[in-house]
Amino acid sequence: MHSTGSALFTIIEKIRAYLDSSDLNGKFDNDWITKHIIAPATVDVLSRISMTDANPIVIRQTFSVAANTEYYTLPPNIQRVLRIAKLNDEGALEWDWVPESDSHPMGPGWVLEGNGIAFRPFPSAAEDMAVWYTPNGSVCPHYSSGGGACDSTTSATTFTLSATPTLGVFDRRENAYTGMILRFIQPLGVWQERVIASYDAATGVCTLRNPITNAGATSGLTYEIMPPAHYALWEAIAAWGAMKLGTAARLSGTHMDAIRVQYAASIKTVRDQYSSLQSRTGRYLQKNSIDNPVYREPLALVSWGS
Repeated sequence: MHSTGSALFTIIEKIRAYLDSSDLNGKFDNDWITKHIIAPATVDVLSRISMTDANPIVIRQTFSVAANTEYYTLPPNIQRVLRIAKLNDEGALEWDWVPESDSHPMGPGWVLEGNGIAFRPFPSAAEDMAVWYTPNGSVCPHYSSGGGACDSTTSATTFTLSATPTLGVFDRRENAYTGMILRFIQPLGVWQERVIASYDAATGVCTLRNPITNAGATSGLTYEIMPPAHYALWEAIAAWGAMKLGTAARLSGTHMDAIRVQYAASIKTVRDQYSSLQSRTGRYLQKNSIDNPVYREPLALVSWGS
């Protein structure tokens, strides 16, 4: 991991190590790699995980609907909507709006159109709904060295992003960072990761699902914005990003094959981890052994002759 704790710097270091090219190091700076390599590589890797694994990354977002209004804009990082439902004040499911065919007498229920969702029949009353979806990672990740601000030193529920990040760009699309991860990586402090519950692109303010604790200051904070990820997924993004940049540099087939092996190993690790992410028990909680009579095969009775 990079000494700053930054996922972006860690991925950049790995990409440069995979390529091992002084020519590329001089031609492409860290900011260019973040914008044009890491961002699309993240989308590629997350798409492979979300569309093929039994337990993909799932995000829940609440949005409000109005009576007799058909169309609503969804966050731009949605890949696949899994459910739209209503939760009561205790978090229990009141109803699940199952989509139907367009020819259904009552209408399709809901249908995705472009970057939004349409309800037919129209909502009969104003209320809050929850949408469960898998993210496609289609955001502008960025890192800021001391450009963040929060509303409290001890329990911050909102975080204001830097308008001029150190790496990457500030994503100004509506709700672009909703469901993404704010990584608060203040030097000499505890690194904290929080899900962004909502995002105001006009002000750059993120409302966090859980507060940042003991920030120590309300300004000059180091942070980065990334899709939900962990170290194994950073490895996969770095290897895939190296292949993208290596294609532009026309690396040899042997070199690219070596990077491809690393990508296959890392994506296998990611899939293994996510496949059992919500398994409450292991696949083999108890094993057969000589001292375990419950799971030991009974011994056959032997009759000795006279």
